[in-house]
Amino acid sequence: MDVDNRAGLTELLKSAMASLMPTMEGSTTDPRDELIVRHTRGPAKFSPDKQFISLDLKMYTLSGEEDGSHHAVLQALYRTPGDIMRVPPTPTGPMNVPVGPVPHIEPLGQTKAIWYFMDGSSLTVVGPSLSHLIPLNDGSFIFCVSTAQVITGGTGRYEGAVGTHQTLGTTFVPAGVDVFSPAVTSFEVSNLETFKVIRRRYNRPASGA
Repeated sequence: MDVDNRAGLTELLKSAMASLMPTMEGSTTDPRDELIVRHTRGPAKFSPDKQFISLDLKMYTLSGEEDGSHHAVLQALYRTPGDIMRVPPTPTGPMNVPVGPVPHIEPLGQTKAIWYFMDGSSLTVVGPSLSHLIPLNDGSFIFCVSTAQVITGGTGRYEGAVGTHQTLGTTFVPAGVDVFSPAVTSFEVSNLETFKVIRRRYNRPASGA
């Protein structure tokens, strides 16, 4: 599945990074709350029964410099395209008052993942995901995935780290291609990875609420 060329994407990411720097610098409430943002890209592979997807991606800084690799497995909890094309009802009620109701959305997948940085450090996570298949007016689709993961540990400079992570990933599906068919075994993905990390020297083991 073809996507835009890497050179154009790199320039776009450089521009995005320059425009986001003031926002990123103010995105934490404490200096121990470390923000890491990376871009990953590469092939994903289906299991024969389509219940699992594995990722084998390269990792880059937002300026386009290679910074390691990313590997993950997603277990799909959806079974048909309709399951992931469905759009939830628009929520009602106040959005700026701490009251309900808040709609409950069931996860459409479960994930485990690891990122290896160029210096040998790593971060490992686990958590649920949502998938969404968006039809375009030319018959093609954008397949979107987002995750909500907890950091379970790391190595190197992230030994003993805790925190959270989110992936925002997309795949372009050309018109006429059925990703649920046995003929489609792999595809290209592009992700934006956001980590909020507390390193071991700052955190303490949980001993109760």
